[in-house]
Amino acid sequence: MMFNNLKIYFKKIFPFIHKSGKDKVTSINPVTLSFNDKELNREFSEELSKNSVKVVRFSMLFGITTYLVFALLEDQIIINNYSSYRTVGIIQFITIIILTFTSLYKKYSQIIISGLILAGGFNVLMISLDSSNTLYVGLILTSIYAHSLLRFRFLFASLTTWALIIAYLIILSFSPSIPSNIIINNTFFLVTANLLGMVASYSIEFYMKTNFWQAKKLKEKTAIVKKEFDRKSKELEDAREIQLSMLPKSLPLHPLVDLSVSMKTASEIGGDYYDYHLGDDFTLTFAVGDATGHGAQAGVMVTALKILFTNYAHQMDLVGFMKKADQAIKQIGLPRLYMSLAIGRLRENTLEITGVGMPPLLIYRNNTKRIERINLKGLPLGSIFNFHYTKHTIKLLPGDTILLMTDGFPESFNIDKEMFGYDRIEKVFKDESKNHPKKIISRFNNIISEWTKSDGQNDDITMMVIKMKDINSINFNMDISDKLKANFFS
Repeated sequence: MMFNNLKIYFKKIFPFIHKSGKDKVTSINPVTLSFNDKELNREFSEELSKNSVKVVRFSMLFGITTYLVFALLEDQIIINNYSSYRTVGIIQFITIIILTFTSLYKKYSQIIISGLILAGGFNVLMISLDSSNTLYVGLILTSIYAHSLLRFRFLFASLTTWALIIAYLIILSFSPSIPSNIIINNTFFLVTANLLGMVASYSIEFYMKTNFWQAKKLKEKTAIVKKEFDRKSKELEDAREIQLSMLPKSLPLHPLVDLSVSMKTASEIGGDYYDYHLGDDFTLTFAVGDATGHGAQAGVMVTALKILFTNYAHQMDLVGFMKKADQAIKQIGLPRLYMSLAIGRLRENTLEITGVGMPPLLIYRNNTKRIERINLKGLPLGSIFNFHYTKHTIKLLPGDTILLMTDGFPESFNIDKEMFGYDRIEKVFKDESKNHPKKIISRFNNIISEWTKSDGQNDDITMMVIKMKDINSINFNMDISDKLKANFFS
């Protein structure tokens, strides 16, 4: 049990150092820290060379500074003899800095650094032989330098530093004047220091390998997600184009009313819908709807309603149409997807309106300068219950204006999570009532954009404004029946 727990823990820490089932997972050699994939090793080496350039340059400058300090403190003060090997070492450091600016370093960085460590180590050996065998501690500094400051690969660092230690021991073996206890002491400290350095370089490379592998997998996953996102975005954009193509291409030209409409979706495929039909006798049938949510399913609902409206709305009683639409949506069978809808018909100066699940219809009365609310509450189309639809009949006069909207308008929130609300809508509506419907809607859009600019639009917003013309703006050149004129002027 304990072994299994340790095995699971080990796999969590080292996720790419094992094979899982039949799927071959990228593994790493625990001794050389090399990937089992040659291409991964190549990519890692290139990235290591690229990312370690600044560190190596800093390390070279640090090495130059160290050599200068030792030349002052050790060569001049302790042994009172400047070694020319210091100058050679400084030249080597400068050479490496220059090489980091060439393409050779990117390709042969590990070999170049290995050559530097070997040359620097032999400099220490020569200085030690010229002065005192106690300067072997310089090899300890070389080992620390190789294993920690240079981003030197573990295998290269280990082979290089052990080569220096072996060289040092061979040189000592040809120096019979050095006591055996000194040789044992020096060897002990060199080997111990190098083993500690190996632990450091092993940990550093393993950490770099882990980051490299995780970054690579993240990049691959990101590329896959982006490709899928682009594909879905294209599909959604195509679906949006289809949905927009189903909306009316132009506003109806009516002799007695002006009309304007606006729809702003919160996503690629909105759940709002508007439509209208103008009969030969200038009877205007119009609708504004709101499917629950937005996106692909809401788009399906809008498409279904478009077909129903086009085929039946202008020739059926409004309540009958609502019942037919309710049954049709139930038969589609999309779970938890319903349609709020208001449908109206303007014949001469008589407005018939029915609706469910919609904000109230607002009517600005030009003669009283007041706003009336016509409630359009009820269960949305597609609900499990059969709802009793109520039709309202209203007489309109010249200058009267109606506003029909979806709940995304009054329920827009600002950054303080404050809802725009109906009171603000009615105030703006009253202030703008003298204007053309197009200007009224433009004013609403500007206000709501300013209101939601910091928090963003979180729902589709659709509004339709219909205004009865005054007598002076009626187009008498159109084929208007005498009855239509008489009813309008009465």
